[in-house]
Amino acid sequence: MWKISVLETLDSTQRYMRECLERDSDIPQGMVVRTDIQTGGYGRYGRTWQSTPGDLVFSFLLKPERALREWGTLSLVVGIALRRCGDGTGMVLKWPNDVLSGSRKCAGILCEVEQDSVIIGIGVNLTDKDNAAFSKFETEQGAHALMTQFLHEFDGLYRAWQHNGFVALKADWLALAHPRGAALSVKQGDQVLHGTFEDIGDDGALLFKDEKGAIKTITAGELTIGSV
Repeated sequence: MWKISVLETLDSTQRYMRECLERDSDIPQGMVVRTDIQTGGYGRYGRTWQSTPGDLVFSFLLKPERALREWGTLSLVVGIALRRCGDGTGMVLKWPNDVLSGSRKCAGILCEVEQDSVIIGIGVNLTDKDNAAFSKFETEQGAHALMTQFLHEFDGLYRAWQHNGFVALKADWLALAHPRGAALSVKQGDQVLHGTFEDIGDDGALLFKDEKGAIKTITAGELTIGSV
């Protein structure tokens, strides 16, 4: 399924993939581009994503067959695959698109819809020696080895998602995420909500119990584990 290209330098693997799609909308799913040096990476809300040579930075193209409203759950599916590649100790998935090692972010995920496709970008910190989440990949060829293992893990998860949707993988995500009852803060615009993690919906939405005990469905926002 995967057709991999490795380029020495790019401003952004996401932009590169988008430009390829603009030139040829018939590009099949499975196109992957990785770069050794990314000079203009970005994450959610257009924020700068800083990477260092040796980190893993890549994007890949999917053309999902499920309804458009379900595509947002792919960031959760990607998180499961990334977490399975890690060393395990202290690693948790943070809704909706981060992997943490302890309290430190060690990987980020970005999903962008373009035409009939989803471009998924992944950045993994492999050069922070204080972050051991992916320590077995801290070698000269580690970034490519991690990407290869990730694509293998994701392939089976994506097939399950295509057939049955996120509901088939919800238990897998919950088993790897911050536990139910964990204190959370969710920022939505200028408002910050405080409460606890209750569950995740079949549609991937965060179910959040606020300070008054009311259950709120959160579909977008910036989440912090612990009170702020």
